[in-house]
Amino acid sequence: MNFIKAPLRAKGFARFLSQLAVISFSAFTLYIFAGCASAFKMPERTTVSTSSIGGGVVAQSHFTYPNSNVIPIGKVKGSARASGTLQSFPNIGDTINRAMNQAIGSKSGADLLLNIIQSGTITTYSTTGMRNDEFFYDVRYELEVVVEGTAAKMEVGRQNLR
Repeated sequence: MNFIKAPLRAKGFARFLSQLAVISFSAFTLYIFAGCASAFKMPERTTVSTSSIGGGVVAQSHFTYPNSNVIPIGKVKGSARASGTLQSFPNIGDTINRAMNQAIGSKSGADLLLNIIQSGTITTYSTTGMRNDEFFYDVRYELEVVVEGTAAKMEVGRQNLR
């Protein structure tokens, strides 16, 4: 297991979710404007939504010291949600951390997670229409991150190094 690269993999997952959001937003924009160009009259309001799902595997949530004992406690699951708009996209890294902290906090004495399976869903809601004879366009994002893994306790400095 490569313990030092675990946080880098979490950042890769966050970057992946960000890319999914951009692709979803682009697809919405094309879909909505293609539909509006073919209509004779703009509807009062049209809402379209799409979801993008992604995931990944991370070895552990925190660094473990070379001379520590890592004791598995049990399986845990945590989730977190965030929402945002076109002007304020949800913070993906913070949402992943909140999900991991919830999972770790669900077992008494747990310090970290092992063998983590992360999954995330970004749902984009795009609304267009006419309001007071003016065109409006609104985008809203909903992010949900779920992490599952094994909660573990770490005891530092109890092994003899060779």
